[in-house]
Amino acid sequence: MNKEIRHLISQLKKGEICIEDIPSTYRNDVNLVVAERKLGLRKLSRCGYDVIHDRFFVEEDVLSGDKESDWSDIDPIYFDDFESYFSFMDGNI
Repeated sequence: MNKEIRHLISQLKKGEICIEDIPSTYRNDVNLVVAERKLGLRKLSRCGYDVIHDRFFVEEDVLSGDKESDWSDIDPIYFDDFESYFSFMDGNI
């Protein structure tokens, strides 16, 4: 895990930033996503395999504000292979 990811996770834990403050280049970093799930800032909506498009997908909701009721959908994340899907899900399939 690189230094920038560790710093972002630390800021999330302290409540100094929210998910919207994370730069787009890091938003789908596996370590950051796992930390967001553990902090309750991200929750799984649906995941699986899309047979028609031959790819795995994950749909999640993120806490978009300071209130616990401010959940919003994010665009699905698609994976071309099982290994990257499994890694993103941190083995929790």
